[in-house]
Amino acid sequence: MGVLEQGGEPHYRIRKLTSRECFRLMGVDDADIDKIESVGIPRTEQYKLAGNSIVVDVLYHIFRQAFTNDKDTNRH
Repeated sequence: MGVLEQGGEPHYRIRKLTSRECFRLMGVDDADIDKIESVGIPRTEQYKLAGNSIVVDVLYHIFRQAFTNDKDTNRH
């Protein structure tokens, strides 16, 4: 729930995700994120890198579903 203002209407505070959080959402390991940060890539470029990637786990499951038989769906 949001914090109530004087009029009783909720006021929500929106927090921007960090570049690390963006990379984590894309499935990148923390060790790899540390490498990206240590190279000296600016934060704005890190956001672009995270935004231009594909979530590998999601893509894996899409392909698995598309190219397996119904009886094979319990396999990992």
